[in-house]
Amino acid sequence: MLGTLVALAALALPPQTSSVCTGVPGCDVVKRIDVDGDGNRDQIGVRQKNRHSVEFRVRTSKRLLVKRLRVESWDDDAYFGAARIDGVRGAEIVYANQLGADLIAFKVLTFRDGALVVQKPPTTRAPGNPFAGQWVVAGSYGVFEGIRRTVRDHRAFITLYQGNRDHFGAQSWSGRATTFVWRKKQADWRRHSVRRVTAGSDKKVRSAYYGWHVKGLPQL
Repeated sequence: MLGTLVALAALALPPQTSSVCTGVPGCDVVKRIDVDGDGNRDQIGVRQKNRHSVEFRVRTSKRLLVKRLRVESWDDDAYFGAARIDGVRGAEIVYANQLGADLIAFKVLTFRDGALVVQKPPTTRAPGNPFAGQWVVAGSYGVFEGIRRTVRDHRAFITLYQGNRDHFGAQSWSGRATTFVWRKKQADWRRHSVRRVTAGSDKKVRSAYYGWHVKGLPQL
């Protein structure tokens, strides 16, 4: 998996009385949302020293979580957003990790056992593919990839969209939607179904398939 964990700390703290960024130069509070699943809003802070190093800080009602990560290839702010993604209570933190020719590969941090860890994504890529361990969004004249989260019967689903323009100059597109379901006991994503998708316009591709379609996150 791309991206290297270089440090992790979890420190017991009294209830929140100051900013998660207090005394940390270059740190910005980017969102307040429940991360650890206790129902209370937590503070998320980000400190990005340079294009290859980012530090995420989360202050909960019980502790301070700090996770320092290497960003593979990204020229802008790595933090993308925070929202519910898997089937466990609490929001995940999404950050951009790698820029490709026509895609952006993201990674997702989640709270597990008192720490922030990188969550393994659902994937349709073969083992060994450099993007197999990441959440990919792609868009160009000829291709699209996107991610959609839905909840049915109290179960979380992620659908990965991948497709191509039918031919140069065409307005029609074809692709597939691969849906995964979150398994609580195993704490992972399992492939649930695959179906064909089509679109008759670029506008339809953007509104239905391209980018992030997760409540609380920008599309892109």
